[in-house]
Amino acid sequence: MRTYYYGPKDRSSSHRIGVYSANFYLVVCHNIQKARNRTSVVKLMGCKADDLMDCRGCCDSYNAKVMVFLDRDYICHDLIAHEVFHATDRLLNWAGVKLKPGNTEAHAFLCGHLTHLVYN
Repeated sequence: MRTYYYGPKDRSSSHRIGVYSANFYLVVCHNIQKARNRTSVVKLMGCKADDLMDCRGCCDSYNAKVMVFLDRDYICHDLIAHEVFHATDRLLNWAGVKLKPGNTEAHAFLCGHLTHLVYN
C-alpha cells in the first residue's frame, strides 16, 4: 500500500489486487470534484473526470484501475458500502466475472477485501 497526502485534509492510498491484476485507489478528500481532476489522477485514469453535482462519494474506473472518492465530511458505513459495491462490480466486470445467481462468491470476497482496505 502506498499512501499519498494532497493536503492537511486529503488522503489517498493505492492497493494492488493481485488475483485480478488490478489496482484499487482510495481518495478521502474535502472536495471530490477537485480531487478527481488533479493532474496526477487525470494522468493515472487516462482522462479528465466528468463534472459531478453535489456528491458524497463516487467510483471511477479505467481498465484495471478503480478509484473510489469519499467526501471526508460525509463518510459513513452506507456510503462506504455503496462505493465499495461499485468498485467490486467494475473490477470484476473488467476481469470477466459477472454477478449472477450462483456466481456471487467472487463478488462477496472482493467486496469484503475492499471494505477492509477502506477501514484500514
